[in-house]
Amino acid sequence: SYPQVEELGVNPNYYDLIVNTKDINTKFKSELEKLLNVNIPETIQNRSHSNNIEITNKEIEYFKDFYKEDYKYYGEYFYDSK
Repeated sequence: SYPQVEELGVNPNYYDLIVNTKDINTKFKSELEKLLNVNIPETIQNRSHSNNIEITNKEIEYFKDFYKEDYKYYGEYFYDSK
């Protein structure tokens, strides 16, 4: 996965709505229903049943550096932008 700024650019104000995927059934769905004047069923989340993934601090720092531009311009839309 490449940094989002490569596709989205660096100006989040260009967009009417930016939604975290965790908000698909709340924010995004309600906005789309209003726009289209239809009722949309909730989406089903496919989740792994394993919670055994461990990420080291070194790996976290690597990804924060790799996506530093995303954090800079879109970090407020992430749940954990620390």
